[in-house]
Amino acid sequence: MWLLVVAVAVSLGVSGSETSHRSEAQSQTLQALHCPPCERIHCTHRRALKLQCKGGLTTGVCGCCPACARTAGESCGGTWDYLGKCDEGLVCVYQESVSAAEGIPDVEERKGICKAGRIH
Repeated sequence: MWLLVVAVAVSLGVSGSETSHRSEAQSQTLQALHCPPCERIHCTHRRALKLQCKGGLTTGVCGCCPACARTAGESCGGTWDYLGKCDEGLVCVYQESVSAAEGIPDVEERKGICKAGRIH
């Protein structure tokens, strides 16, 4: 009799966890970034001279082309930092979304604001 109860409990536990893993997997989205080699991207060092940045220079999403670094108070982050990277001495402080505050996993991109600080 005890063997039957244990077998049923184990069976229910496994199917419940499989369902839970399946629903978690369905809520997650796979995102991939494919960048060609930098020598195949058409940006030059002359482009950096044409940029009129308030702050310093950084690179774009693929790490090849020069881009203006974000200054204090400007937006940053996003998927692959497409919203921008912060200038030296600044960190991107991510804002908590409404869904994350309600306990719902945030599947949206993380957006932030550049603020003075250090990376821990």
